[in-house]
Amino acid sequence: MKSFHVVFFRQRSKHNLFARSIQLVMNKNWNHVEIVVCEPYQLPINNDALSFGAIAPKSRKAKMSEVSEHYFFEKAIQLHTTVSDDAAMAILEHLLNKNYSFSQILLISMKILCGGLISWLPYVKLNLEKYLICTELVGVFMQEACSIRFEASPEMLTINDVEELAMKNIQRFT
Repeated sequence: MKSFHVVFFRQRSKHNLFARSIQLVMNKNWNHVEIVVCEPYQLPINNDALSFGAIAPKSRKAKMSEVSEHYFFEKAIQLHTTVSDDAAMAILEHLLNKNYSFSQILLISMKILCGGLISWLPYVKLNLEKYLICTELVGVFMQEACSIRFEASPEMLTINDVEELAMKNIQRFT
């Protein structure tokens, strides 16, 4: 049985202003999130573990050895899936090779800056998986493979939202 983890990363490059601004606004040490799949009794930092993430220009699957060339591992939260391993992997495979969505980043920035002033903003469905960002990929996986329910659109999840949802998934099974 495979294990599935939400893994939070920090960009290695100190010159990536976009990544640093995410850390500053979210008040976290990390600025990127992916789903990492491990074999039984492996840790998500194992070089052979598979990581599924959305980065520009397209969502992709990579070994952790490749991911760690660009990102520092910061934190992992194991997910409890409610579907078979094959079904969970099929969900992740379906999310591959989607273009990165810069318009979603703009909308999420508006959501953060406006707080709750624009009540409909968290529910926006901009492009319905035609384009992805890292938090959406993880959110879709948590909805479909872990049966985690949330009101907001997966397209509008922040890194803080993803962390909160993953922690709720742990609490459901403890």
